[in-house]
Amino acid sequence: SGEGRACFVCGRPRDEHEGGRFCSKGGGGKGTKGSMAKGGVCFQCGKARAEHEGGRFCGSGFSDGQNHGGSAAVSQMNDDIASLPNAGAILEYCDRRLSELDFVNCVTALHRLAKGTQGNGLKCHKTFKSVVERVHLALLNDSFFKRPRHVASASWAAAKLLITDPPLLEAASMVALRIINSFEPQSLSSTAWALAAAAGSSNVFATNGALQPLVAAIAQRAEMRGDEFDSRGLSNLAWSFANLRFAQEPILVSLATRAPSRVHEFDE
Repeated sequence: SGEGRACFVCGRPRDEHEGGRFCSKGGGGKGTKGSMAKGGVCFQCGKARAEHEGGRFCGSGFSDGQNHGGSAAVSQMNDDIASLPNAGAILEYCDRRLSELDFVNCVTALHRLAKGTQGNGLKCHKTFKSVVERVHLALLNDSFFKRPRHVASASWAAAKLLITDPPLLEAASMVALRIINSFEPQSLSSTAWALAAAAGSSNVFATNGALQPLVAAIAQRAEMRGDEFDSRGLSNLAWSFANLRFAQEPILVSLATRAPSRVHEFDE
């Protein structure tokens, strides 16, 4: 929340906010709690309470506008998904509770599936397709703010699982470009990795010039926050820019300058 930083709620820099004050995280002034504060800002879409039908804030990351149980339920379902032992269990859980899952839950499920070993074998599964479609539709929905880490996770999973139908990486990339000023180091390196991995596959999007503005934006943002990257983040960026044939000097110099101070953290 320092000078020049991006607002966590809407993604815009401080100088674009009235009075130079960032949006509250769904809350109003001092002493208020969550989205119950009178006049507070909705964490999902950034609009004031008065702009919502019935005066109730958004409760879901999807366009149906329904409240699927609030943040406590979302958090519990995330914990449930994270604790499941394998892809079969994750898909069974998602199938059983699909109508309750919001954007964050579906991204969590995709990320967990992408970390598994079954990979492309999941693509024909009906529930897998449903989860992917829900994430895709939510990314296309501009009515609520997506946290950078969730957008980055969706990008990473799309590249890892080679998801091209629907075009999940393209949708995530468009969102990432709009809110890039709110991306922290891990989200920057994960997104860069996703773009580079897709560029090495048969993904048509990755082989044309559509991703170049995002790659350039990641490089600029990474240069600004270079001191905050750990060894894995630096190596992921270096690998990604090399594979993307991105050779702008400022970010390459920045990586080369900062790597020596992290050399003790690198694997052999």
